[in-house]
Amino acid sequence: MCACLGTALCCCAKIGVKLICCILFSGIGILIVLGLIIYFAFFHNKKPDPAKLIESAAADAVQKQFFGNLSLDGLF
Repeated sequence: MCACLGTALCCCAKIGVKLICCILFSGIGILIVLGLIIYFAFFHNKKPDPAKLIESAAADAVQKQFFGNLSLDGLF
């Protein structure tokens, strides 16, 4: 009777380990897929917005007009 009990426990342990591995690797796979989706949706091959470029250029022009070439980099 002990041999059957030991065999059953061994079988359950093997199945449990396989189940835990499947869950673990499935979770890792899902995280990788989600990471790729987020990367390609938000970061890959983004072109700068023309309105922001114009706004930035205008702000730079205004700063140069009022402050000239004054730089505060050397003060701090």
